[in-house]
Amino acid sequence: MSNLLPDEQSRRLKSKNRALFVVLLGLAALLFAVTYVRMSEVEERRHETMAEPHRPSLPPGTGSGQ
Repeated sequence: MSNLLPDEQSRRLKSKNRALFVVLLGLAALLFAVTYVRMSEVEERRHETMAEPHRPSLPPGTGSGQ
């Protein structure tokens, strides 16, 4: 790589940076999609199994909201 011209080196480095950005963006999108689907599955199960799904699970007077 030492025989490359400076302009060619910078173009190659920029293209590698772009490829890495696309890969990282794809991984972030995949992580978001998996998390979203898993959270929606949990919420659906919560509605199926609980009579009052949005009621706090802790008894009144406990927890961090005191």
